[in-house]
Amino acid sequence: MAPTGTAQKRTEAVHFTVDTALAIVGIVLGLVAIAMAVPPMFQMLYGRPQLEFATDEVHVADGAGKVLLIAITNKKTENRFLQMIGVEREIGNVLAYFNIQDETHNFIAKDISGLLTFSSALESGFSARALPLFTVGLPIVLIHGSEAAILDARSDRSRTIGEGYYSANITIICGEQIHNITKNFKVGNAEHLTSWI
Repeated sequence: MAPTGTAQKRTEAVHFTVDTALAIVGIVLGLVAIAMAVPPMFQMLYGRPQLEFATDEVHVADGAGKVLLIAITNKKTENRFLQMIGVEREIGNVLAYFNIQDETHNFIAKDISGLLTFSSALESGFSARALPLFTVGLPIVLIHGSEAAILDARSDRSRTIGEGYYSANITIICGEQIHNITKNFKVGNAEHLTSWI
């Protein structure tokens, strides 16, 4: 027996209601999935290490001299939206090497391994972890009295350099990022006459 017109309309209305409910549930679940996927996607795009470089001069304890160094800082995530969704700056593993040239562009020292120093964790070595908001130091030159020396992580002996103007060509590697920076400095016959230019 075929359903009458009223029964057929009731059946279609029930199917329409179930279809609509399933569509709404599907849309809600899709939006929830998108909301869950956004933070990891933004973490991958904006959470990578972002290094800043500055020159610094540090006096060594007990009057053992002064060090000219490059301060490497892993910047904090500053965007409020990124902070709100939980994006954090990742730790970067940093390696460095440098060349020293005199004012006539002759190489005084080439491919010197940087002795990276992370004072907060009392670590130093060929590589260092660049934590967000912390600074890693890359010492270039140590001057004690009237004697200046290039600091090499691979050598027990340091290379002395005389008075004059020099440039340090520094390569800093952090994951896939390679940063090339050049900084000029002068070496005098006393600690107070040696500085970054």
